[in-house]
Amino acid sequence: MVVLVIGGAGFIGSSLVRELSKEEEVVVYDLLTYAGRMENLQGVKHVLVKGDVASRELHDVVEKYSPHTVINLAAETHVDRSIYSPENFVRTNVLGALNVLEASRRFGFRYVHVSTDEVYGESAQTNRPHSTPPPRTRRARPAQTSWSRLTSEPTPWTPS
Repeated sequence: MVVLVIGGAGFIGSSLVRELSKEEEVVVYDLLTYAGRMENLQGVKHVLVKGDVASRELHDVVEKYSPHTVINLAAETHVDRSIYSPENFVRTNVLGALNVLEASRRFGFRYVHVSTDEVYGESAQTNRPHSTPPPRTRRARPAQTSWSRLTSEPTPWTPS
């Protein structure tokens, strides 16, 4: 059976791929940017496909390999990067996740989304309605940036 790991060449993703490859056929789909590195996967049995989580090429990869599960670890990280290049965060973290969800609807695989507190925000804020913007904390700034880009609502914070 095949597992597709999006963002599988990153630090956490490569550790996951290393474990999964002991019992599963693993396809890694990664853009190989600042976080995704081929060296992280040296000595690990896998198929590597270079690609952007937000592109329609992802659907071609899913169709070709027919994974039973897709695990998405692809993400732009680091608060400073979100401040200076918010478009990359929206593309990868928001539109990329949407693209994987659409592929899941189209191809019927199990979807596991993995992220950090930078995306989810403070854990004490879990009871807020979905229509409320993310909490305004330093760790949630990338999510705030995405929220403001999609809703045209400014986020009242300044870079630290």
